[in-house]
Amino acid sequence: TAGVKVLGTGTTSISNCIFRNNNATAGYSSAVSLNVAGGSISNCLIYGNTGLPAIYMLGGTVYNSTVVNNTAGGANLAQTTTSPTCNIYNSVFWGTDASSGTVSVANASTAGDFKYNATSSSTPIGTGLTISGNIILPQNNTTGINAPNFSNPTSNDWSLTSASSLIDIGNGSISGVPTADYVNVSRPMGGAYDIGAYEYTLAQEKTSNGGFEAAVGTYTVAESTTNVLMRVATTWDATTAT
Repeated sequence: TAGVKVLGTGTTSISNCIFRNNNATAGYSSAVSLNVAGGSISNCLIYGNTGLPAIYMLGGTVYNSTVVNNTAGGANLAQTTTSPTCNIYNSVFWGTDASSGTVSVANASTAGDFKYNATSSSTPIGTGLTISGNIILPQNNTTGINAPNFSNPTSNDWSLTSASSLIDIGNGSISGVPTADYVNVSRPMGGAYDIGAYEYTLAQEKTSNGGFEAAVGTYTVAESTTNVLMRVATTWDATTAT
């Protein structure tokens, strides 16, 4: 394993971290190996890892993580009768090639939940897995049914645009899901949790002229390099565009 390996017992958690550009040619994963009943990965960005699947799980839980462009696969579930169950919720596994968005099952008896996730390959098959609420993504970022519409994959900006299919299709009632995202935006911002490490907000999206789209309301915008603070209060009538 090139990144982190978590073994044993307890409640080890990995949250709001980036695992990127690791390479492994021996072991089990290129980024994270998880084998602890109380172990979890949440709000993590895991991308650009090579050689082996990005995540290897003998047990534990992945919540709201963005696992993308890992050339040897997104995750490999290998739970056995003597190891804790494997659970993945509200996470996205995607890539521009066939293997990047895969979640594979090493042991057919792997048990646990695979729910409310998005993959750019078929969902994993295991006789003990409970699978529901998942969607399949195209390998193209912006075209096709359920296109993820990440902000800028070329520069590894994995936040969401308003066109993303990952918005409002997660589940916030699952025990242990994070109540804020990777950049501490509260979840949910819409009708339901978004899938992946980022929760979409209208105020975060740039327009073509360098400004920002924002919902009706009051916003505070700070620029730390010049100590400029701007507060804008506005109302807008959508029916009259005034």
